[in-house]
Amino acid sequence: MSVSDTCFPTSNIKIIHVYITQEWGEKYNEPNHIYRYENKFYPKKLHAEKLLESTRSPKGKCMAAATTLGFKKLVGNGLKNNGQIFSGYPVVGFQGKMQTSGSCLYSTKSDTSCAWDPRIKGLFFYESTAIFPASVFGDFIRDVRKLRDLNPENFCGVDMYNGLLIRFIKASSAYLGQPEDSVVVDFNYYRANDPSKPRLNQDVWEEVEQLAFFKYGAKPHWAKNRNIAFLGVQKKYPKFNMFIAAKQKMDPQNVFSSEWSDDILYGKESGKVDGCALEGLCICSEDRHCSPQNGYHCSNGLVYKEARVCTYLQPSMSLSLTIAWCAYLYHIIVLNYVSNWIKVWHFR
Repeated sequence: MSVSDTCFPTSNIKIIHVYITQEWGEKYNEPNHIYRYENKFYPKKLHAEKLLESTRSPKGKCMAAATTLGFKKLVGNGLKNNGQIFSGYPVVGFQGKMQTSGSCLYSTKSDTSCAWDPRIKGLFFYESTAIFPASVFGDFIRDVRKLRDLNPENFCGVDMYNGLLIRFIKASSAYLGQPEDSVVVDFNYYRANDPSKPRLNQDVWEEVEQLAFFKYGAKPHWAKNRNIAFLGVQKKYPKFNMFIAAKQKMDPQNVFSSEWSDDILYGKESGKVDGCALEGLCICSEDRHCSPQNGYHCSNGLVYKEARVCTYLQPSMSLSLTIAWCAYLYHIIVLNYVSNWIKVWHFR
């Protein structure tokens, strides 16, 4: 039996597997987009994922990911052939209706919320989106594969969302446009409600993030990403200064700016405080930027050696032996003390 089996028994994993399948199966015939399922199902999926996180079970995440992907394929990720159900490809219809999220556009009287509506406990995860020059995207993917091949189970968490989504952008002359044809990759992954709580395989996705934005110089999506993705962003746009000049002309009083938006726009790193790397507010350089009290320490990446990531380090064998030896000595001392005390008491 593996460590993951001991921490999270297979029987419990099967329960979650059936639970997820039943929850989404009940919503199968609703005439709305996939976000309708997300609204009602997501809190339950998140609860299951929290359980898998707390038990440190990559195997459980892989099974949950397989269920999630299987269902999304079954329903065409929300597409409908006749306005009611998905019966197979091709799906023909107006692009506007195919790409809109039905739970917002076609809400019922009893449910007017979107999956990302702050009024409900809806979608809550990290979303990283990187824009690569087409010429370097292949090298990025090859590095990600190397990292995946070291331990494929560590990548299952991203498949509980949408895996790695890829799209393409034509070159643009806009000030913050892409100066050359580009490839965009988007990936979502688990985020704890408590910002100070580290997550399973935290180091893996921090390394992918740093591979993208630092090794290969990808540009961040302005409406997504954690703060560190914007470090040095102004250097990545040849017309950045022209954009700033236009911004100051259109908004001289900075009505549409704030301290936070300026930090993002100018790519400033937040102050390095305890735990700042957990939420992507900084890149760790000391253990305290991670969560050493929970076993997460700042270390180098596995493929991208220049990366600095928060890695979970189990107690070393030498430390374990030291603890065992100390416990043994303590045991001997206590037994000796008790034995002497009994002798003294007996002779009295």
